[in-house]
Amino acid sequence: MAKQCTKRNSKPGIRLLILSTLLFFNIFTGSLSAQTKRNPIIVNPLDNQKMYAKEDIKFEISIPKAKSANIQVLNQELPDTIEIKTLRKSEYFTDEGGTLIELWYRFETKGTYKLPILSVMINGIRRYYAFPELIIEDDPANMSPRMVIKFENGYSVSSGLPLSDNALFTQELGKAIRFTVYLQYSTQLMQFKWDIPQDSIFTQLKTYEITEIKYREKNYTNELIPVADFEWTPLAKGKVKIPEIHFTATAYTGYRTELSSPQAYLEFTQEIKGAFDSNPEEALFDQAFDTSYQTENLNIYAEITEDNCRSIAKMRSQEKHALLDYFKIKKGRADFEEQFGLPSEESEFNLNLLYFSLASTIFFVLAFILFLKKRKNIAVIIVSVFLTCSVVLDTYSLVVSSRKYAISKNCHLYSVPESKANSSSEISAGNRVTIKEETDNWYYVELGTISGWCTKDNLILIR
Repeated sequence: MAKQCTKRNSKPGIRLLILSTLLFFNIFTGSLSAQTKRNPIIVNPLDNQKMYAKEDIKFEISIPKAKSANIQVLNQELPDTIEIKTLRKSEYFTDEGGTLIELWYRFETKGTYKLPILSVMINGIRRYYAFPELIIEDDPANMSPRMVIKFENGYSVSSGLPLSDNALFTQELGKAIRFTVYLQYSTQLMQFKWDIPQDSIFTQLKTYEITEIKYREKNYTNELIPVADFEWTPLAKGKVKIPEIHFTATAYTGYRTELSSPQAYLEFTQEIKGAFDSNPEEALFDQAFDTSYQTENLNIYAEITEDNCRSIAKMRSQEKHALLDYFKIKKGRADFEEQFGLPSEESEFNLNLLYFSLASTIFFVLAFILFLKKRKNIAVIIVSVFLTCSVVLDTYSLVVSSRKYAISKNCHLYSVPESKANSSSEISAGNRVTIKEETDNWYYVELGTISGWCTKDNLILIR
């Protein structure tokens, strides 16, 4: 009887052990699955593909040591603007064997896309595959010619867009603005002219080969063709439209098109002080045609060398880590950048603020525990308020300090991280860019409304 009772009592313990083992196994396998989804395999589009709307774009996934019969591609929830045209599995015969999955996607409209993660069952195990951000453009063969204006500070605007009430950027009155006018989606420039804007000094600095009315090969491309460089110095405050420039261009289809400057405003503020305080606009206009004044006082910026870019990156790194001399270093950096006409308003986040915030949080936690033990309720409430503020500051500081920045060495931007792709735009030397993503020898960078992939050797990190 005693043995039977012992066996009967041991059954609940065995059942509990089995249930605990199963629960642990489910949690463990679930965590593995979640970890796999957090760190999926990246699948890039095949090389040398044109990333155009309404064109099939191919991806390949190679799965070694697996037969196609044991692989199941699960459905993707795609938006209406994306369609998966074809999905094909084929086995390749090597010593190990394996399966090649080929997928063709079509994007209905241009834009920046992020395909959802693809789930694939391989021998009963789920695997996840992610896709990089894709910049899809219109097929240039179907596009009408357009004019693009790119300013030296990195901003750009193109024709065909509606006029916005917001200024493209703000500039100090009296400072010269340099920009380049480009032609896109065209085989020939038939006519090129421009009007001198009112209350301005406006000079054409250079013209390019396209102005010689030479016919270019009908090579369908998104390439920007330089037409002319200009320097523009407005003499009146307020919002001013971009100067009137006119093209007559031949499209890929052979039709001639009339083009005018993009519809955009610039804002001019902070008039020059000193001799012009009484009537700045009139004095500035009078002095504009004084040769001595132009030589001595107009802002003529020197070309930014690679050493200058390294100096800017070094000064910004010092600003990031400075302690007592933070404001002195910041002013020195801003003065240096202004010598080259670079925007200097964006400061570097000082890491000492993060360290101070973390130390404050530790102090308030210890104070909270101490007052809680001594049952000093009022002190506990006060410390709780300071602790909450300190935690919020910690969160903000951690987010801001985690952002990565770099100085451009005149980098060309591409729609995909591939040197054979067409360059979509350019960020001039000395500008501070935000690094959003990294892969192999490429960074995905952003400056204002401009973004794209840039090679690492064209950037100097702010450490």
